[in-house]
Amino acid sequence: MKKLFVLIISFFIILSLSGCELLNLDFYFTTNKKANETTTTEDIEPNTITPNDSDTSSSISTITTSSSLNHTTTSGVAQDIEIRLEKNRYGLDTLDDDKLIRLYNAIDNEVKSFDSNLKNVGNDNVLANIRFSTYGISLEDFMNVYSIYLLDNPDYYYLSNSITYNAFSANILVDGYKTKAERDDIKNRLNTKLNELKDLLIYAEDDLDKYMIIHKYICDNTNYAYDEDGNPSSDSSAHNITGFMLGKNLVCEGYSEVFKLFSNYFQLECINVTGTSRGEGHEWSMIRVDNKYYFVDVTWDDLDSVGATYTYFGLSLDKLLLTHSINTIESSGLNYLYNLPQTPSSRIAINYLYEDDVFIGKYLSLDDAFNEMTNENSNYTIDLFEYFEKGLHSTRISGPTVTFESNIEEFPRVKSLSIISDALHNDTDKYTQSKIIFNNDVTLNSNLILENVYIKTKDLNMNGYNITFSSYQNILESESVIGSSNETIYDKTSYQVDLYTNYLDIYTIDVLNNYFSLSANTANIQILNLRNTSTYLEISDTLEYICNDIRITSINTYSDSNTGIILFDELKELEKVVINDINIPRDKYNPLYIPFFLLGVHIKERTTMPYFEITGTLNIVGRLITDRHNLKLYYQFSGNNTTYTTNELGEIINVEDKSWDPINNEAIIKGENITINTLVAIHIDSKSYSINTQDNLNNYLIYDNQTKTISLNLSE
Repeated sequence: MKKLFVLIISFFIILSLSGCELLNLDFYFTTNKKANETTTTEDIEPNTITPNDSDTSSSISTITTSSSLNHTTTSGVAQDIEIRLEKNRYGLDTLDDDKLIRLYNAIDNEVKSFDSNLKNVGNDNVLANIRFSTYGISLEDFMNVYSIYLLDNPDYYYLSNSITYNAFSANILVDGYKTKAERDDIKNRLNTKLNELKDLLIYAEDDLDKYMIIHKYICDNTNYAYDEDGNPSSDSSAHNITGFMLGKNLVCEGYSEVFKLFSNYFQLECINVTGTSRGEGHEWSMIRVDNKYYFVDVTWDDLDSVGATYTYFGLSLDKLLLTHSINTIESSGLNYLYNLPQTPSSRIAINYLYEDDVFIGKYLSLDDAFNEMTNENSNYTIDLFEYFEKGLHSTRISGPTVTFESNIEEFPRVKSLSIISDALHNDTDKYTQSKIIFNNDVTLNSNLILENVYIKTKDLNMNGYNITFSSYQNILESESVIGSSNETIYDKTSYQVDLYTNYLDIYTIDVLNNYFSLSANTANIQILNLRNTSTYLEISDTLEYICNDIRITSINTYSDSNTGIILFDELKELEKVVINDINIPRDKYNPLYIPFFLLGVHIKERTTMPYFEITGTLNIVGRLITDRHNLKLYYQFSGNNTTYTTNELGEIINVEDKSWDPINNEAIIKGENITINTLVAIHIDSKSYSINTQDNLNNYLIYDNQTKTISLNLSE
């Protein structure tokens, strides 16, 4: 939280910090974790308060040149790490008035004198009296400069957030640690922490690695500080570096100050930033990587039950403003802040590039990696950095955690391209994923392999190439997915693939394991292969993608003694389904047994069934016999409690009262006037098979007063 000055007009009345630090989003995370709620960056609307454009030409006290992140290799050789405090005083460098600079330096001289124990502090806790009137400035100017000084110098942890003043001067106060012995104890504890960090930093390859190690070290060794009532702690040690040195917990002010102090001790630039989130005070950081600035919120990345994360590490301004609001130079008094450096348009999105399994380099964006793929005969792999630690999971975290973005319009022309990340899940199938957004229409120029990623595009042109989904789970969301010849989408995941689109035109969908979930307004699939014991295609609505017209030319099942399944689940606006040939194998161990194909339809909140047309050839293939049947399915439906069975011409051949449920021996409709909609007739050669008889109802037709489920069994 921004350093809070409590100002009282009477001269020399000493006030203490009231402890009004608020945790904001981290507080929201922690208090709601038992409710399994999810909050992601994408979930929060942008704040309307924005900072001014920053002047990136302003000088910086300490410039640390980041090593290039491109084409680095993991040498495994420890680096020489020097522990040396090299302050960067960004706030001082933003002061453009000589009077304010002189005042800053006067404050600094007094504090340095005290820090070296050349001055004593009396019972009034006054470290120094600064006569700001001699500089020709106002009390408010003094407050602004002192606020900047505190943000620049977290190592002077004993400076109080309160001052006393009169019309001409102000007193800088000390909040404890008045003796050299007390300060030496903190210094010794600090040295211990710095040496622990040094041991962790020796294998860091660049400045980015160092920032991330420091970030994780802080998260691993503290938690958020609450008082007995569950509110953010008002204890002064939680608001500065002493809490961390003493093994206590911190509020956001303490997190950001420790992060800046450690960064400066290892010659890394770090800027403290103040502002608000959801109307509450907050403090976080900026870092400098590869000569570009990014935001870091260590507080929000420290999730007590999960551990260190990097969700709020390396944010661009646009991403930050989804959750934070920055104090600006136009703000006065307590809310005053210097202008900040500009950030790139996209956040740090770390990825590792491999060419034919050989490591090429680490990159801050996907486009940087794409631009390095120059060999058309090579297989490339992009390994996305896991912003949640591997093996860690919280039940309240679900869906994408960090968004990677790309502005390419064509994928690189290479032999193959794989994009991989880890799916983190627990026994209840909660999971996290890395999400990639392509901001333009994109065209494939090689086969694409995806492992545990969420891809979102505008129009996706498969351009004659295949997409393979593998590992645990994948999601593809696109305005359209269009094939031009014989493209195939392969589902080789151990859990599922979700495909969301307005328009799908694909030659083959090949489902090897589990199930493939499709939400498409219009889908035209030439071949659907269901290859394993429990594989099936699920077609369902989402809030954005409503299924309307589904056409499948040929369905092939391959599993012996099992069922090929297509499930239409809770479709509100589906109008037409057309399925032509269905090819089913015989059991190679029992040729006389004919496996059956199951079509399941779940309908909710509608009173009319969609039009189903299943017509063509039912081909039952075995080692000894090949049976081919002309298959036609028609149905009719009506309201109340009566179901009509039709023949292949749609003529009514049977009327049955279905007002009772023979399974549970109770009324089906349960007093509600809901239309029963059902598939009713199968025609194979010259034989008609009804699935609406009482004997078959238990196996093939199940419905209740809310959901109607219709299953079609094609066994003889």
